[in-house]
Amino acid sequence: MDISIYNDCNCEFNDGDSVLEDWPIIISAGYLTMNTGPGQPDYTATMDTVYTDSQGYWSYCISSQDIINATNGNNSEYFTVSEGMLPGYYAACEIYYEQKLYGPTGLNGAGGNPLTPFGAGGPIPFDSKFSFFNCPEEPFITVNGCKIEDVDCDGVFTQGIDNYLSGWTINWDNGYEMGYVQTDDSGCYTVDVPIPDNFNGIITISEVMQDGYAAFEGNDSQDIEVDFDMEVPYTVNFFNCPGECVIISDYSMYCQDDIYYLELALENATNSFDFTQYSLVPMDPELQSSPSYFDNIWAPGWSANFDLEIFNITDHQSICFFFSAFNCLVGEDCEDCCSEILCFDVPQCSESSLFDFNLNGYVVYPNPIKDKFIIESENYTDYNYTVYDSFGKKLVSNSGNGKEVIESSTWSNGIYMLVIEDELNSPIQYKIIVHN
Repeated sequence: MDISIYNDCNCEFNDGDSVLEDWPIIISAGYLTMNTGPGQPDYTATMDTVYTDSQGYWSYCISSQDIINATNGNNSEYFTVSEGMLPGYYAACEIYYEQKLYGPTGLNGAGGNPLTPFGAGGPIPFDSKFSFFNCPEEPFITVNGCKIEDVDCDGVFTQGIDNYLSGWTINWDNGYEMGYVQTDDSGCYTVDVPIPDNFNGIITISEVMQDGYAAFEGNDSQDIEVDFDMEVPYTVNFFNCPGECVIISDYSMYCQDDIYYLELALENATNSFDFTQYSLVPMDPELQSSPSYFDNIWAPGWSANFDLEIFNITDHQSICFFFSAFNCLVGEDCEDCCSEILCFDVPQCSESSLFDFNLNGYVVYPNPIKDKFIIESENYTDYNYTVYDSFGKKLVSNSGNGKEVIESSTWSNGIYMLVIEDELNSPIQYKIIVHN
């Protein structure tokens, strides 16, 4: 017998098809599909595996004794010719040639036995070829990734803050055809992008935006330069910032004595959430502002006013605040409603009186303060001094004459008020900054 294997997808040998060398052909005793007939065709065993030559052919001599030996005497003439499968191909037609050495096959139909006419069950026609047809698998590039609700809008997934978005559409384009996949229940996706014959080397992965979100930094599409030597899948994630949380209705910022003051009016723009707790803090950790945490009901469409004091601003041309709002119900966990980054231009600050250390006969230095500061009286008169924090709480109250050193290493960073009074002057107020 001989056999040819063709590279085709229509189960026929046509122009442009080619034969396959070193393809495994399996010779088995019995009928592998268990199409029982007269005798014992259901006794099966593998007898040998042969491989096609450079012309796609093979030959093998089958004897009754070979079948008897393979089935321990339970079968003497039934056999099957089938093919193995190699990576990169799939069977265009799944064929098992189930035959009988002598006489009719005993099968009632052509199923699994394509050499004999339907219903005839006759013997193997003379000069028969057992042909198999295999299609090459289309090459592809695997791409995976996730769709992320980037609540803090920083382009990084943060556990406990950000979320994964399921059911969102991810598109692919290989330059010749396009397709799409949707994120699964975990918010992630995997897609095998086919590679065409005239591939230009670029695959574009893009996302379909939904209302209420915006792509982080506008990155709603990414190009992949394909490296076929790369074994691991390409990963393309998309980060989506929630839509407007608050709207700036009005604001003004000014500077006095190196302290910046931000007067801000914001509107709850969610149309769905009551804010019951919210915070407004500088994104630059070197900056300090007060207050930063708020606890009162703020309904959709309402405006809220904020008066903030900001210090440690040095060479900043702009500053950004991270606004985060929560809806907290009694006895329940807080739900993260939304967040927003709000940025403002920093005005120039006029010459500060904080560093004018010679006022009304007293010198106060250094300012800002790290762990201590000094009061000196140029007149060496008796005086009383008191330090208050930003909430009006008295921290230090004492008397001095000449030079006094006040320890401040345990104080929190912030703005404090120093009040000095003596017999000659009414109380003198100094703003001092602690930055430990």
